[in-house]
Amino acid sequence: MKIRYLLKLGIILCLCVLIYCLVQLYHIYDDYQLIEANTEAIRETASAELFDENDPIYRKIDLDALLAINPDVMGWLYIPDTHIDEPVLLGSTNDTYLYTDMYGSYSKAGSLFLDEMNQGNFQDDVSIIYGHNMANGSRFHDLRYYLEQDFYEAHPYIYLYLPDGSVCLYQVFASATINAASELYTTDVDDLISYHQQIASRASIYTTSSLELSSPTLLLSTCTSRNHDDRNVVFAMCIRKENPLEHQ
Repeated sequence: MKIRYLLKLGIILCLCVLIYCLVQLYHIYDDYQLIEANTEAIRETASAELFDENDPIYRKIDLDALLAINPDVMGWLYIPDTHIDEPVLLGSTNDTYLYTDMYGSYSKAGSLFLDEMNQGNFQDDVSIIYGHNMANGSRFHDLRYYLEQDFYEAHPYIYLYLPDGSVCLYQVFASATINAASELYTTDVDDLISYHQQIASRASIYTTSSLELSSPTLLLSTCTSRNHDDRNVVFAMCIRKENPLEHQ
């Protein structure tokens, strides 16, 4: 009798755990659906369409429409053949958009945002952009692949569209996994040669043979799935800047 009671109790407990897990999975699925819908709505608002497959620098992004919603929008970041294709914001602190979307609402995925030390015009020695490493592939999830040689070589360019209509083309020159407290997280560099030597010493992949070290640098950063204190980072340098509207 006692064994039968314990068996029934075990079955009930297993069912409760199963129901709990299913509810949690539903909430996770629902969160990711909301994130994807939100991101797509932002892209539609910005009319983010690629008009020239051969040269994304001529892509039209309606940043004025986004600025009308949120003046903290500083630009639009795009890496071809990845999920990275969305606005970059700058809050009063690094917590402002950590779990807040462009509309000011709570979001598990937050937004892509500049470090609070940056000016927002991408003219600092180093402009640092943070984004979550989301399991559904959104935000900066794809940065992890830059640690792989084949992916690194196949995705060398990053495009940054600015409110004044100009576009910065960046070339990736390093990828690494570094500590969240690393001295590489700086916006003002006194000694560029020393700074690049530090990057090279920590990089998984490093290539700067044809780049001008004095050019503005972009540092993209996201958390890793292995260590709470580690970050996957990608470094890129501006190699071209122009305003496509001037050629129309």
